[in-house]
Parts: sequence; structure tokens; C-alpha cells
Amino acid sequence: MPSSQESPLNVVIVGAGLAGLLAARVLREKHNVKVYERASAPAEVGAAINIGPNGVRILDTLGFDRLNAGSQAVGATKIFTREGKLTLDERHNYAQKYGADWLFQHRADLRNEFLRLATEETATSGIPGKPAQIFWDQKVVDVSPEQGWITLDSGEKVHANLVIGRSSSKLLRRSG
Repeated sequence: MPSSQESPLNVVIVGAGLAGLLAARVLREKHNVKVYERASAPAEVGAAINIGPNGVRILDTLGFDRLNAGSQAVGATKIFTREGKLTLDERHNYAQKYGADWLFQHRADLRNEFLRLATEETATSGIPGKPAQIFWDQKVVDVSPEQGWITLDSGEKVHANLVIGRSSSKLLRRSG
């Protein structure tokens, strides 16, 4: 990260999924962040997602609000056979053992919380830095992380000091 004497970077993140939004949250503190998402609005498919104690400790330092995310701490593990016989019944206190809870929440609720962390105004959230800008319904058709630009399907080329995207993205694999 640059010192306070250096200029902030212009950062482009391709994708407003969980990783993209969390990266935007972290980088907004010292940089100008723009996120380009092909979906027209926040939407998440899937069901529950869990976060272990190590991840929860990190999220807690970023202003993560468990209530907003609908998080539930794991308190017990029960395993049943197909016939319904209980084979394991253990109680857990992850916070005592590891310094943080083990959390479960719905993916959509977690994404909405990460979106809030990335974009909420400092006056409301207390999170320093300029809120990330999210651009919905913006399909990225070309990218050059080395040159520092992305091209949208509209033909617009967006330049940045840093381009972040999924390593599994066909665009990033092709350009690398």
C-alpha cells in the first residue's frame, strides 16, 4: 500500500461477487475503486455459506455486521444416519477455542453485507476512504491487466493502475 504521501491508485475490479466486493471494501480505504458487474442488479444464487473463525476475525476488523448478514454462529454438530439415528452430537464454542465464531449465512445476505461494506458512505459506516463505485449491467469483453485497462461491450475502454478479476475468467486467462 502506498504511504500517505503517495497518490491513491485507480483500481478496477471485474465482478461484484463475494471476492470482488470484499476486495473493494479493503481497497476503498486508500484507493479509488470501480467495480464492473455484468448483472443488472445484486443477485446471488445458492444457499448457506460458512466462514471459519480465521475469516470471521478478519471480517470483524473490516466492519462486518453479523446481523446485516443474517449470520448464525455454529453451536453444535449433529450427524444422523439415513435411518435417522444420531451418531454424533457435539457442542462447540469456537469463540472460546479460536477467538471467533464459526458463522453460517445465506450467500445473498453475505453478498449484500459485502456490498454495504464496499459502498456505504463513511459518515454512515465509519469505514475510511471513498466508497467504491459499482457499475451494474456492464459486460467486460476485453482486459489487459498488464496494460491496465478493460473494455466494456459498449466499446468504452476504462484505464486503471490495477485491474483485478477472477483467475478463472476466460478474459484474464486469454490476456495472461
